[in-house]
Amino acid sequence: MAKKKKPFDLCVMFEENGLQWFPAYPFSHVVVVYRFDDVKTIKKVFKHLTLSKKGQEPAGRATDYVMHGYKIVLIGLKDGDIRTIAHECIHARSYIFQDSNVHVDYDNDEAEAYFFGFLTQNVFDCAKKLGFTY
Repeated sequence: MAKKKKPFDLCVMFEENGLQWFPAYPFSHVVVVYRFDDVKTIKKVFKHLTLSKKGQEPAGRATDYVMHGYKIVLIGLKDGDIRTIAHECIHARSYIFQDSNVHVDYDNDEAEAYFFGFLTQNVFDCAKKLGFTY
């Protein structure tokens, strides 16, 4: 008798396809980090995502995406440069804050600074797992 499949689990699917991810705690978003040169996996997992043409990829790209009711922020990297990671994390922070109705307070930005540090460290760790060297 065939083994019954478990209910859809997005994060298991990411892991089975070699994608790196982490929860954007305390928000309800998941951040997925991928390499631009892994087009086959990205097209398989994120069927409706528009990709840059080969050779025309920017250094990085952050995109918000909804899949099976999950809020996802995709961060694509070409070379894993720390400046690119920080740049894309600002975009990711903006997507997450806007979607969560969090307003930036320029007089008290400590929470934003901690969250940005959290995003940057986690994306950097994912980039290393994807084979980028530092």
